[in-house]
Amino acid sequence: MNSLTSLWADDIEVWHSNDGVVQGKAENLAVLGWMIENTDTIEYRDAVRDLTAAGFVQRHVLRLTFGDGRTADLPIAIFASVRDGQVTRIDEYVDSAHVAAAFTA
Repeated sequence: MNSLTSLWADDIEVWHSNDGVVQGKAENLAVLGWMIENTDTIEYRDAVRDLTAAGFVQRHVLRLTFGDGRTADLPIAIFASVRDGQVTRIDEYVDSAHVAAAFTA
């Protein structure tokens, strides 16, 4: 989490396709912290990243492993804008059905 805190601009905007909400830095870090607390492991698999004029695009599969042994694979694509070495915006595309299935025991 410390790495994200330093890489993200204080005024970062993080948008998610599954809910259409734009989060600020503190709000998004809180969500990521919740995910870390409520899963045994989080892995980024099959990551492919390409640089763009504004930042980068990345697609990956987020593999979550829960305490009961269940796993969930969330295919994700992000478009990130970078300014002065810090990420200023992330547009994250994830299928809401995958998210719902992952967090429904």
